[in-house]
Amino acid sequence: MATTNLLIIQVNLQHHKEASSLMSHLINKELTTVALIQEPRVFKKYIRGLNTKGGQLFCDSKCDNPRTCIVSGASVQVRLLGQFTSRDVTAIQTTINMAGQKRELVI
Repeated sequence: MATTNLLIIQVNLQHHKEASSLMSHLINKELTTVALIQEPRVFKKYIRGLNTKGGQLFCDSKCDNPRTCIVSGASVQVRLLGQFTSRDVTAIQTTINMAGQKRELVI
């Protein structure tokens, strides 16, 4: 299913717990959100504080301390592009609806 209204947000959380909580709140409120995040809060090898209801979190799962991640809202169909993902880069693909045509979008 293609998304028609996609909200893309870029933010540097600087490892802050409060900033992560506010970002989670926004993603849960706007279900068609994709958040491009630098410096997420990481504790014991896991990104913390970005809890979404039905959404997904993408990062390099082979890395102990990822410096980027992408979080999608519940109504956005997204897949990770693992061949382009590393500690410093996270890449995803989604389908959007532009003027009645489905288009693939790589972020």
